[in-house]
Amino acid sequence: MDQTGVSPRHQAGETAASSALVAGLLKPGACGHPVGSLELIETHISWVILTGTYAYKIKKPVDLGFLETEPLYHPVSQLVYATGRHQVSDVWVAGRQLLINRQLTTLDTGEIIERARGWRDRIAATDPA
Repeated sequence: MDQTGVSPRHQAGETAASSALVAGLLKPGACGHPVGSLELIETHISWVILTGTYAYKIKKPVDLGFLETEPLYHPVSQLVYATGRHQVSDVWVAGRQLLINRQLTTLDTGEIIERARGWRDRIAATDPA
């Protein structure tokens, strides 16, 4: 990391405004409340700044310039309807992280697979072909 606390490797691909915001929040006194320590966590889609009492999450710009996201008519619809599962690694719903690095946090994948295979077998048993 450089003196701003932002990794130069990631800074190159991000907008100047996002990088400046993260760097600004890492400066002492920038948060407007007492801070015990500052910790920057970076994922491919966001920066999270932990201050001890509060956490600040800054979303990174989304790159929709891939073949599977073209043509781009409406960015939100594109994210919801055209984003492939290979492009999603983390999911948050109502403040709970349900997927971390493609791993479910609240569901048992073994149980899901077992139930799906059970239904597959039930359907196959009724298929006259």
